[in-house]
Amino acid sequence: MRRDSRLGGAVNALGQLGIALPTLWVGLLLVVVFAVQIRWLPAQGFPVDGWAEPGQALRSLVLPWLTLALSEGAVLLRFVRSAVLEVLHQDWLRTARAKGHTRTGALVRHGLRNAAVPVVSVLGLQIAALVAGAVVVEQVFVLPGVGQMLITDVGNRDLDKVQGEILLLTGAVLVIGFLVDLAHRLIDPRLRSAV
Repeated sequence: MRRDSRLGGAVNALGQLGIALPTLWVGLLLVVVFAVQIRWLPAQGFPVDGWAEPGQALRSLVLPWLTLALSEGAVLLRFVRSAVLEVLHQDWLRTARAKGHTRTGALVRHGLRNAAVPVVSVLGLQIAALVAGAVVVEQVFVLPGVGQMLITDVGNRDLDKVQGEILLLTGAVLVIGFLVDLAHRLIDPRLRSAV
């Protein structure tokens, strides 16, 4: 709503920067700053005893979470901004303002549901990209996971395990797509009447 202000410009610039930076580079930069220089968080690995000490396990996951969140969140930020800007120029929003709603009230009451439809679609794609992007992050932070297992099994030429892992990842993406379709039906009442 304040796209022409300094704050709006700063948010827009941060979104562009987040999209432009590769996930691998963001992860390495976070390691240099928070693990090497400041020494707040571990640089890599997961505790050998797993979740026996939840605090230590969570500390080892902070940098991977931040890496994925900054990369994928920037894309989502840009789409949310575009969807809200498109809704702000619709005639029905001007009508709501003419009936006495404030700009914020009209957007919250009438605009967010319409702006949410494309955002939910992009969110579904982003979650699917997180499944695939986690492979790179697992390599940077030396974390055990499906991506690490997939790379190891490809190197060992264990085709049966590779096929199972690809099937698992594909199934996860299909489930995400199904949930996005359900969310669309909940958000947009016009889709409920469609067959």
